[in-house]
Amino acid sequence: MRVRTAVCVIALLLVAVVGNVDAAGAPRSGHIYWSNFADGTIGWANLDGTEVDQGFITGITDSGYPTALAADSKFIYWGTYDPGNHEVGTIGRATLDGRRVDRAFIIPDGAVAGVAVDSRYIYWSNQFAGTIGRARLNGRQVDQSFITGTSTLFGVAVDDQHIYWVNGNSETDSTIGRANLDGTEVDQSFIEGSYLWAVAVNGQHIYWTDYEGYYGPPGALSYLGRANFDRTGVDENLITTPYDVADVALTAGYIYWAVADTGAIARANLDGTRVDEEFIIGGNSPWGMAVDG
Repeated sequence: MRVRTAVCVIALLLVAVVGNVDAAGAPRSGHIYWSNFADGTIGWANLDGTEVDQGFITGITDSGYPTALAADSKFIYWGTYDPGNHEVGTIGRATLDGRRVDRAFIIPDGAVAGVAVDSRYIYWSNQFAGTIGRARLNGRQVDQSFITGTSTLFGVAVDDQHIYWVNGNSETDSTIGRANLDGTEVDQSFIEGSYLWAVAVNGQHIYWTDYEGYYGPPGALSYLGRANFDRTGVDENLITTPYDVADVALTAGYIYWAVADTGAIARANLDGTRVDEEFIIGGNSPWGMAVDG
């Protein structure tokens, strides 16, 4: 069974906003975020693609460049990756209005390629150390080896029962792993595939991205796939694209993904229909994706 992947969080209801706050003066809600890897910035827009700001948060270059993103009802989180030094990395955080930026909120075990949050914890992939880290949402009780026994890591996702991650990124050695939220019952090959990159989950399905268009032979396509939580109903080619697909994020109605080579954010219905490859344009090697809520 081939499968492709991608990192992620489920969105909340859209609220009325004025600038960076809602009508009551509270931090914004119902927005999409992406990391512009080449610029060291995080972009932002409404879920309908309006009010685009490619420099919503800037200056994320202290320990590499921004990769994976995650968001909850208060904060946006990001990991960093330095192509020249895999042993350094950071996890940063800012409030949803782009303020209170902490570029070293957590110091991981090297480069970070995936970040996810739930109501209690933040999780991340220590990409080359081969471990999943975990900490409280206040940044305390850091455990760099919450889950071990993994290979080179990429995307991470979490729901109310499990944590998911991507192992490897080759044609013959790439899987989605899964474990209980307490780190038990680890299954390193929950789904098997090739060139997997990112993973996202909602209440019904698991989605992933396949980066074959980047790592595969010339002319290779990339894919977004989907399956039920019991691994039935696998559709490896839910969406097919000639572009380089990176991270993915979900809302109640849509799937969004970063298109690294064109600088775009794409969008489609959750069933893979009505694909818009240029839903948002103007990014610079977008990588990570998140929606707040």
